Amino acid sequence: NGDGTFTLEGLNALCEALPNCPNLRELSVDGYPLPIDQLKGTTPTESIDFSGKSLGVASAIIIAACIAGNEHLKQLNLSENGIGPQAASAIADVLPKTNITSLSLASNYMGSDAVIKIAEVLPKTQIAVLNLDSNGICSKDKSIIILEKVNGGSPAEAAGLQQGDQMLLVNNRKIDSMDAVGAHKDSAQGSCKVARNGQEIDLAFIKPSADAALGIKLKNGMNSGLMSLCEAFTKAPNLTCVSLEYNELDEAATEKLRAAVTGITLKL
Repeated sequence: NGDGTFTLEGLNALCEALPNCPNLRELSVDGYPLPIDQLKGTTPTESIDFSGKSLGVASAIIIAACIAGNEHLKQLNLSENGIGPQAASAIADVLPKTNITSLSLASNYMGSDAVIKIAEVLPKTQIAVLNLDSNGICSKDKSIIILEKVNGGSPAEAAGLQQGDQMLLVNNRKIDSMDAVGAHKDSAQGSCKVARNGQEIDLAFIKPSADAALGIKLKNGMNSGLMSLCEAFTKAPNLTCVSLEYNELDEAATEKLRAAVTGITLKL
C-alpha cells in the first residue's frame, strides 16, 4: 500500500509464493522476523512462542499459511498480540491440517466470529490444550432477543409465543435489539417469526389496541461464540483443558460451559 501495510490481495500472493521459496528462513512483514523454516516444518520444531511480539494481521495470516501441513509443530503460542478476528479465523481454518496439540490465542480481541470458527474446526484437530483468555468474550449477545416470560392470557400467549423463543421478526422488521421489538406498537395486529428448537415459526397476534402490550418479558440470548464452544466441547475427543479466564462471563454462561464439558479441565 505504500504505507507499510499489505492489501489482502498482496498477502494472498505472498502466501502462495512461500511454498516455492525453499531457502527462505525468515520473513518480517510488521516488525518481527517470522521463522518461516520452522513454521513450514523444513526445520523441524515442536514449539514456537510468539507471545507479546506485537504481531499484526499480516504476520498471523502468513503464519496460518505456513503451518498448514507442518507435521512437527505441536505447540503454538500467539497470545498478547491483538491480531483480531480476521487473523484468528485464518489460524483456525488451517488447524485441522496441523498436529498442534497446544494453542494459545489469549489477548487477541478475537470476537464471536473467530470463536465460532475455532469451535467449528476444534473437533477436527489434535488440540488438547486451548487458551482463549482475555478476548473480550461476553456472556450475552445484545442482538439475540429471547422470550424470558409469556404472560398468561396475553396476546402473546394467544398467538402461540412460548418462553425460550428467539424473536427474529416483528411485522417484517428484523429483531436485533430490545428496542426493535417495539415494532408491534404500530398496529393492533401483526405478525412475528421466532426460532424454536431449530425451526423458524411464523405466528400472528391480535391486541385489544395498537398501544396494548403483547405480554412478554425479554432477555438477551447467550453469545453465539459461547454456544458454539459448548457444542464443540462435546465433539472434540482430544481436548483436555480449556481456559477462558478474564472474559466477561456471567453465572449462567459459566454453568452452561461447565455442563458441556466431560473430562475437560475448564478454567474460568
